[in-house]
Amino acid sequence: MLSETVLALSNWQMTLTSLLHYVFTPLTLGLSLLLVVLEIRLILKQDASLKPTIQFWARVFAIQFVLAMSTRLLVVIQYGVSTSFFARFIGDNFALPIAIESISSFFLISALFGPFWFGWNQLSDKQHALVTGLISLCLHISALWLISAYAWLDNPSAVSFNPLSLRIETEDSWQLLNPPELGQHSLHAIGLAYAIAAGFILSICAWFKLAQPGHPISQHSQSVAAIFGIVSVLALSVHGQTEALSLSQRIQQNTLRGVDNQSLLPEIQQHIRTGLDAYRALKTWREDEKNAPLAASFNQQKADVGYAMLLKRWLSKIETASDTHIRLAAESILPSHPLALFWGHKSLMPMGVISLVIFALALLPTAKFNGVLLSALPINALMVAIDLMIQHCLHQAWLVDGVLPRFIAYSSLSTSEQVLAGGFYSLALLTTMSLSVFFTLHIIRSQQICGAPS
Repeated sequence: MLSETVLALSNWQMTLTSLLHYVFTPLTLGLSLLLVVLEIRLILKQDASLKPTIQFWARVFAIQFVLAMSTRLLVVIQYGVSTSFFARFIGDNFALPIAIESISSFFLISALFGPFWFGWNQLSDKQHALVTGLISLCLHISALWLISAYAWLDNPSAVSFNPLSLRIETEDSWQLLNPPELGQHSLHAIGLAYAIAAGFILSICAWFKLAQPGHPISQHSQSVAAIFGIVSVLALSVHGQTEALSLSQRIQQNTLRGVDNQSLLPEIQQHIRTGLDAYRALKTWREDEKNAPLAASFNQQKADVGYAMLLKRWLSKIETASDTHIRLAAESILPSHPLALFWGHKSLMPMGVISLVIFALALLPTAKFNGVLLSALPINALMVAIDLMIQHCLHQAWLVDGVLPRFIAYSSLSTSEQVLAGGFYSLALLTTMSLSVFFTLHIIRSQQICGAPS
């Protein structure tokens, strides 16, 4: 059993790694789409003044793309090393959409990046626009595969527990790749990505306009970023309107609405008791595999085995659990700080309105609001960070909803080992963040946007 200290450190490590990796993914999505729009405009208008602007954003995109790939490796390593039981117990189900994404979209992006970066003078404008469009398309397809994988963690389907291998195994690959509510997860995740990318682009445009009114980068890019931002914020505002179905979804909705979840405790306890019955039947059946009634009893109740595993936090032999242990396990599913989550969720609406106003101001021809436009990045970054933290805290008990508790999924490390591992991941990710800021500021300050990238 993990100590509470190691569990807390593991949770913080997973959260920090995910947040820092997420920073680069939205930027690559948004910048790739901006490049596609600008290159199409170049082809249609035959405006040579657009090319330096396109090449400037290509440099910024290249930095975020390379660093996104490096942080991705750290995230993959963390899943294999820091969540070793997750990798063994259920990892191949989670890995299926990621493997498809890597073999298809990821490799294709890597192959296209060479012509994109070195082809400014070798390819025609139409050919380069085609390459850029394919990169953007592959990035969005890649994002959808990743969203599919993480959506499955929140609502696992098409899998079942195999009592012989003691693992979760796939029953329907197609349903696994298309989990319930994939559309809502995609709309929300892509909306967040575009919001932070639009804020990033708009802040850079405002910086250029403050330094030099009428700067070509601002003239060509600001309206595109503003439209992206408005669409993304509006997309976020219509997310999550469907009725919750599962127990976890009802807990999440109650928390965000400020409703007390104590009324759900009897239902949670019943799931735990049913899971305990399945666990006892499984242990007995493995000693007598020809006992058909035991096998039938287990199959009827196996969907709740994950709830019984919550007791492992307090007991090594969960079949001896008392009513007190069951109550503690049931309470552990509920969010620890519901008021903080409620008010954090409430704060997203005014921040969204402020963000919407900033993006709308960017469409006006006046220069009076350039100082306000600089706040587009911090406002949207804060909004995205709060949203991601809320989502993580709402799923604090489960790594795979109803199947695998977080504390079981984490590797059994000592406190010193966890501190060392967390320090390594944090240092590596903060280094990549620092490199992103350094190189982006260097490109902005130098303003060397003439000619092909070198």
